[in-house]
Amino acid sequence: MRTAVRFLYATAIALFLALTVGFGTLTFYPGPDRPEYPVEAEMRYAPAPAATPDPKQTEAMRKYDEEIKRFQADEKVHHRNVLLAVTGIAAVALLGGIAATAALDVLRTGIMLGALFSVIWALIYGANAAGRGAIFVAALVVLVLLAAVSTERVRGWLGRTLRLGSGDDLLR
Repeated sequence: MRTAVRFLYATAIALFLALTVGFGTLTFYPGPDRPEYPVEAEMRYAPAPAATPDPKQTEAMRKYDEEIKRFQADEKVHHRNVLLAVTGIAAVALLGGIAATAALDVLRTGIMLGALFSVIWALIYGANAAGRGAIFVAALVVLVLLAAVSTERVRGWLGRTLRLGSGDDLLR
């Protein structure tokens, strides 16, 4: 029973860390505002088949199209920046989870899982707009960190650098 409670606790920490990182990033770095559809461009009645388009309506639609294109470009940059920021925060959390002492084993596991969940959230959030390069960099950073931490040499170096006690190796 104790193992199940520890697992649920670590999972809860992981989920709420991921939600905090993801939505905290969006709170402190909000995206661009979507332009509103112009009232002048709305059709109030069906135009006659041979009627010429209303110049005010045409101009309003042209301006709206420009604003939408600008918004889409700004949104793409925002998604990429959020992806990279969350990946950086998750990398720090992952290293923090590794550095936590064995006394905080459940917290350490939750932080590490939360860091991974945060990157997954960021990859999903930025998938449409961030571009393949940014997604590749984010996934590669986490993969390199995980691969490095899986080696005994790096874990030993972290243990000495962070002054972890003996027997505090996370993966043993």
